[in-house]
Amino acid sequence: MAAKYVGITPTKFTERLKRYHQGIYDIDDLYSRNSTNLRAKQLNTIKLHYQGITFNSYKAAYDYIGISSAAFNGRLKKYLNGEFTIEQLFRSPKHSQGHMIKYHRRTFYSYKEAAQYIGISYNAFNKRLKKYKSNAITLDELFAKT
Repeated sequence: MAAKYVGITPTKFTERLKRYHQGIYDIDDLYSRNSTNLRAKQLNTIKLHYQGITFNSYKAAYDYIGISSAAFNGRLKKYLNGEFTIEQLFRSPKHSQGHMIKYHRRTFYSYKEAAQYIGISYNAFNKRLKKYKSNAITLDELFAKT
């Protein structure tokens, strides 16, 4: 009866049920009528397009946004279920002020946070940042602890 409700064969529904028990699908996926998204989700092949940029991998997308893969996957699930728009999927983190900087697998969402990590004042960090932006110093020199 469940397969008939979704509009698929009992065999296909049984396959979805197995994936549900394996933790690959959630309850929404189990009863989804959109098999294309499920197939793409299973293979991680959904290409995302946002503001003229094509993201061929989820990693490229969450790196662009500046969030963790776990946070991105939560948003992606909502986007695929129709609960989020593409703008909500690519929204910057609330704590970001547009000054995100990455250094050795660490992401700083503000210049103040980066300055605190180095152990220098915000003004001193801004002076270094100007030098970095003009290519006078390297990223390692920008984050050098004094």
